[in-house]
Amino acid sequence: QNSVSSDADEARVIDLFYLALRPRVAAFMIQTIFMGAGMATVERLLFLYLVNDLGSSTLLCGLSVFTNVLFELPIFWYAKSFMRVLGRDGMLIVSMLCFVVRVFGYTLLMPSTRLYIIPLEALHGVTFACFWVTMTDVTKTLINEAGGWTTTIPTAIQMLYNAIGICLGSVLGGWAMKEYGSRQMYRVVAMIITFNLVFHSAGAILSRVFYGKGFLPEDVKEVSIDDDSCSVAQDYRHAPDNESDSLTSERSP
Repeated sequence: QNSVSSDADEARVIDLFYLALRPRVAAFMIQTIFMGAGMATVERLLFLYLVNDLGSSTLLCGLSVFTNVLFELPIFWYAKSFMRVLGRDGMLIVSMLCFVVRVFGYTLLMPSTRLYIIPLEALHGVTFACFWVTMTDVTKTLINEAGGWTTTIPTAIQMLYNAIGICLGSVLGGWAMKEYGSRQMYRVVAMIITFNLVFHSAGAILSRVFYGKGFLPEDVKEVSIDDDSCSVAQDYRHAPDNESDSLTSERSP
């Protein structure tokens, strides 16, 4: 019995590995890393740019955080409605588009125009909220497809975003900021996410045209069957071999 249980566990681990190798799942994981790295250059390094390059006050830094949180709240509150209208691909595209506009906008700021950081940070609220809602929704789908792993899969996705993406963005972004300057660093980050945006948009369009489904993993719609057929199938599956024929005959007209 222990060997059977061990074989079943090993099979489930292999299934989880194969799930991660699916093209759409692998693309989602790579995009999660890129978005985590991009977010890190904003959340970890923006204040250095505002204070050192633009001469901003700590009050302005605090107001920028207040602004992005303020614009996150309605998106989180109406997340279901946004998801129904835009879909997962649309939510992620909006997130990346707002990110690119915002980060490129950083490079245009001067000490005399530093107050424009406030409207730019409103886009950060949209970026983060749309991405987080999408990531959470896709994670639930992966759990359903894997038939479990309710702790492992969310932890793995969070690891890709935080442990890998945020770490890479903080280290490489900090190095680039020191070596080449803040504006050049943010230009490169905007270009990388722009490439990611174009890649995902093209993938979403082609996936819809040729396969009739989104580029990101989606929930599989179950085929509806009538209750009587469902109960027959369940009874037949769970009944002993010597009773299966009698169950079928009892329910047949």
